[in-house]
Amino acid sequence: MMTPLRLIRQFFTNALQIEMEYRAEFFVSALNSMLAFGSGFLVLYAIFHNVPTLGGWAFEEGLILFGVFLIIEGYIAMILKPNLSRISEYIRLGTMDFILLKPINSQFFVSFRFVNIWAFPSLITGFGLVTYGMWALDVLSLLNLAQFTLMLIPALIIVYAIWCVLNTTAFWWTKVENINLMFRAFFEAGRFPVTAYPGWLKVVLTVIVPVAFMTTVPAQAAFSGLNLHMTITGWIIAIVALGISHLFWRLALASYASASS
Repeated sequence: MMTPLRLIRQFFTNALQIEMEYRAEFFVSALNSMLAFGSGFLVLYAIFHNVPTLGGWAFEEGLILFGVFLIIEGYIAMILKPNLSRISEYIRLGTMDFILLKPINSQFFVSFRFVNIWAFPSLITGFGLVTYGMWALDVLSLLNLAQFTLMLIPALIIVYAIWCVLNTTAFWWTKVENINLMFRAFFEAGRFPVTAYPGWLKVVLTVIVPVAFMTTVPAQAAFSGLNLHMTITGWIIAIVALGISHLFWRLALASYASASS
């Protein structure tokens, strides 16, 4: 049986072979990435042109935060959307039956089978912004990059877990095409530091829907180092969220009525 890493490599290779037939999409994706960057940058510039800080964050720090936001957006477009959004289709068409027969963890398969390589420009733009912001603040170092990465990983896990749970509801509701808009509505708040929001909303974005640990905390790690409490909390939330997504997937499978039954 192939290991998860070998499978991911195989999935990526297959996606690359297929997608290279449509190379024009790369330029379309790159253009969309530039437009998203341009519009977001203009909004950020307009805000800091009128106020010196936003929630205690300077302009360069806001750029790092925006970079993290773009990284998460690229991750969603590259991995999560092409895969988890297909769950409802698998159930309607009966493809889920064949997936469950494969000698591989079904949650792993539906999570990583496809790769949208054309979303790569968004990732590059995001990492570029983070690096530039760190350089502008004179904090660009291997240590700070490592600290940033240490907090970016749980952020990616949390985003995956939420997307997985939301799309797994397709086992009961079948048509859930718009359910990811629920996530998007909260995630948009991650463009700005959580400290800029009112107290009650800050609690919501930190405790109930942990948007703070998706964008704000990784950005802070990039320019101010690790906060031990936030680091431990972020990793605990990520591990618990991943566990919940797995339990929810198993619960969904237990209630799944096979298309052949």
